Amino acid sequence: MESFSTETASPRTRAKDGQCRTAPVGTARRHHLLALAALLALVGFACSSSIEEGVEITGETRIAGSVFDVLDADGRFSNLVEGANVAETGVADVLKDGLAVTIFAPTDDAFTEAMLESLIEDPEGLAELLNSHVVEGRIESADLGSGELTSLAGGALTFDGSGSTLNDISIVETDLPATNGVIHVLDSLLVPEG
Repeated sequence: MESFSTETASPRTRAKDGQCRTAPVGTARRHHLLALAALLALVGFACSSSIEEGVEITGETRIAGSVFDVLDADGRFSNLVEGANVAETGVADVLKDGLAVTIFAPTDDAFTEAMLESLIEDPEGLAELLNSHVVEGRIESADLGSGELTSLAGGALTFDGSGSTLNDISIVETDLPATNGVIHVLDSLLVPEG
């Protein structure tokens, strides 16, 4: 029968030949610490990436980042976000910046991928279309009476007084909060004048 030394607190391992061997002191502890460090690093990375984005949507609870971040996290506005990301338009900068803005955001059903693809080659036209949906200032639904606002593209946005219609287009959801503005959801695309 083999005898084991009790001089070290090292764990014992069984070699392929069936003999018990003593692992070098601290090896098992080192492996556990490395595994723990890797796990903590992974958890820390996951937490920091959601904090850096600044947007978390869980059910009906919304913690808002910039207007751009909220649109991007929502999932219903991927074509709008992709169009805003076209560098030449400058729209993403407006929606991410500290400037207070209100956007009447068309969903992907209204602003289709085919429409976006047809405008990608025309950054000026794309910028005009997207800026037709944005006004300067934070305008909550309670402030949407009858009257007119001017979009960043220079076009008139006319409200019917009920707060539910803009240029004869339905506003289907209102007051999605963002740190630099507010988002109202449209079921159609606003077409620039001219």
